[in-house]
Amino acid sequence: MPESSTPPRRRLLSTRERAASIRTAAAAVFARQGFAATTVDQVAAEAGVSKLIVYRHFNSKHELYLAILDHVRERLEQVATPRDPVDPADAQAAFRSAVAALTGTFAAARELPDEFRLLHRHAVHEPEFAAHVADLVNRNRQRIEGMLAEVPDPALRTWMARLVDRMVDEAFLEWLDVGDPARDAEMVERLALMLGGMVGALWRPLDHG
Repeated sequence: MPESSTPPRRRLLSTRERAASIRTAAAAVFARQGFAATTVDQVAAEAGVSKLIVYRHFNSKHELYLAILDHVRERLEQVATPRDPVDPADAQAAFRSAVAALTGTFAAARELPDEFRLLHRHAVHEPEFAAHVADLVNRNRQRIEGMLAEVPDPALRTWMARLVDRMVDEAFLEWLDVGDPARDAEMVERLALMLGGMVGALWRPLDHG
């Protein structure tokens, strides 16, 4: 018998799947051109749906942007992070702990690259969403300060927590832009080594002699 020329029927997406596909498409557009310059028509075109379909899932462009930020935040909050302070006497344990935390965080960034870019590169500069991002940043920095609890100088501890937080974000963003996914593990280890050198300097006395 001749084979049927009727193309296979496309599987209809569930409501949740469709919302996720729109969110992913919107993140790509927002990350390319920012919130103000993006229209719902552009999001619909990127997602391959009509504008009406977008509005069936999200009431406004603002709500869609917030949904993206909430989604990537929730994913990042699933990453297990060290609970104990760094022990300056056990560099190997500190390195292993850093690699584990960085690996989990970058896995989320690799899974949601445009959403990660939106959160850390764009939303912080959007007046309507900066406070939304600041909450996550502050909690990250408090967590890092907790890991540096053995640093006796509170000013140095706060300063280093901010540097580490910013360095990790920037390192991940740049690697998403130019890095080879096959070398993600190498990047994480190199970053952990750099951070270890920075943090280790907090315990070394300055020699002004």
